[in-house]
Amino acid sequence: MSPESIERAPCRSSAVQKFHPGLEGEIADEGYESFDQSAPESFSDERNNAVRRKLYLHLLPLMCGLYGLNYVDKVAIVWAVPFS
Repeated sequence: MSPESIERAPCRSSAVQKFHPGLEGEIADEGYESFDQSAPESFSDERNNAVRRKLYLHLLPLMCGLYGLNYVDKVAIVWAVPFS
């Protein structure tokens, strides 16, 4: 199959037309168009703050605990080296 025989589907996506004006009328894959149509417009500040708070309450303690375990592991490796 030669590249000349491949038909290009028309592009109805506003994102492709906005950011890639040279690609008007062309589309690389149909999934991109579906993603563009299904993306939410925006979230409220209340929802953004709720998600941020949830991340802080769950991930920050986990990250601090793992950092502490990493420190203990590094100290244990130093003590495991035989003294000469």
